[in-house]
Amino acid sequence: MKTLLGHYHESNYDAFALLPTIGLAIDRAKLLDKNPADRWPQSVGTRVYLLAKSIMNKEW
Repeated sequence: MKTLLGHYHESNYDAFALLPTIGLAIDRAKLLDKNPADRWPQSVGTRVYLLAKSIMNKEW
């Protein structure tokens, strides 16, 4: 985060600066989801990338 934003503090950062990288984050998360057809992740992790994809309302 420091590299991308120039500084980082969890309670004070510019979230809009991260918007251009959301697609990359979704793609990376999809690669980590080894069994996307399963109802729930079988290992540690989440499927929050599906929420992000839905919010962005765009096919990646």
